[in-house]
Amino acid sequence: MATDKKNLKKIRDVFYLRTKVDGKEILKSLGVRTLAEAKTKRDEFLSGARDVKTQSDVIYKVARAKKIYQPKKFLIENIIPEFRTSLETAKSKPGEPLLNMYCYWIKEFQNWLHQNDSPIKYLSEINTDIAKKYAKNLYHSNISPKTYNEKINCLARMFKLINGSVNTPFDEKDESGNTNIERLNKETVSREVFTREDAIRILNSFNEINIPFRNEYELLFYLGAYTGMRLKDCALLLWDKVNFAANNITTRPYKTQKHNIEVQVPMHPNLRAKLITANNPENQYVMQNLAETYLRNPKAVGKVISRILELNGLTNPKVENKKSPCLYGFHSWRYFFSSICAEQGIPLDVVKNLVGHMNEAMTRSYTKISDNKFHQQEIAKFQITEPTPEQDSLKKTLLKRLETLPDSTLSQVLKLLDTIEA
Repeated sequence: MATDKKNLKKIRDVFYLRTKVDGKEILKSLGVRTLAEAKTKRDEFLSGARDVKTQSDVIYKVARAKKIYQPKKFLIENIIPEFRTSLETAKSKPGEPLLNMYCYWIKEFQNWLHQNDSPIKYLSEINTDIAKKYAKNLYHSNISPKTYNEKINCLARMFKLINGSVNTPFDEKDESGNTNIERLNKETVSREVFTREDAIRILNSFNEINIPFRNEYELLFYLGAYTGMRLKDCALLLWDKVNFAANNITTRPYKTQKHNIEVQVPMHPNLRAKLITANNPENQYVMQNLAETYLRNPKAVGKVISRILELNGLTNPKVENKKSPCLYGFHSWRYFFSSICAEQGIPLDVVKNLVGHMNEAMTRSYTKISDNKFHQQEIAKFQITEPTPEQDSLKKTLLKRLETLPDSTLSQVLKLLDTIEA
């Protein structure tokens, strides 16, 4: 606590707490006449601001106590554009995908107010009672603890940015340090990895599954199994990113888009065959119908994926009154791809490059011919099914012969293979 006369001013034998708001001196009477009592009162007042982080926060509290703080009146219907504008000057600005998610969550809150016939017109009219009712609504909406916390924290941040306030109705603690809206414990569950048997069963099941755009979903699963790419990167893959001549797929992962990193993934022969069959130069996306569905409603694609997995005996456990933990999903292919690569001796640095992890190995340049050849050779090792002794022997013999051939002959072999696969 302060021990001197700082922040104190004596006027006509009465001590005042002094501070400044926008350059203007603000005085709050402490109602005492001795310095010792003034120090005690001052320290009691400042102790209530022990949770604040900046001097401006203390100023805000003093302004509130003097009743000179008047929050600006922002119409509820305008809070999303105001939120976006406020973020322009914020110290930490989220990337566009996260910002869009924030705006979606704020829109959900706006809709909830409208659906409950709330007479509230301005943001400043929302109090802790309303915030607690909305939090209760979220709690019973079958979302995960992580998503619940993110939505509440988003609304708290929105209030702070737009209103310029320290405390908000959505804070975990109120100004006195009492519990306001508790955050939930994050119950993390490790995702299960597909076994080889799971992968074979899933990839061979599409002829027996009745779903819309079945061929496109089959190709989607092949992309996941043979590249380890994330769902959004697979679903929105463009044909101009598929290079049959170089035998690779170029992707700029959406999750790490702000880092402007480009990843090249070699095409496994099994995936290449599927892509050649699906090749349609008239379409923009590799899976045109699926991509259009994903852009409209990603959850719709997720539901079809869950159905495919359930039909293959891979179900997530049901939990009463809570969102079921997601043990199996499209992301399981990413774990599967990495595990099989490691199991078959593909170097860790190569695996990290192929799946696009954020580290030094991933950011290496893919323009060098030697690197590209190395990755092509490594991905050729990737096998979902265990080779039979006869297949293994035949492949080893073929590889030895190929190693001795000159480049001109190898070019002819590649052309022949393209003709056979076509």
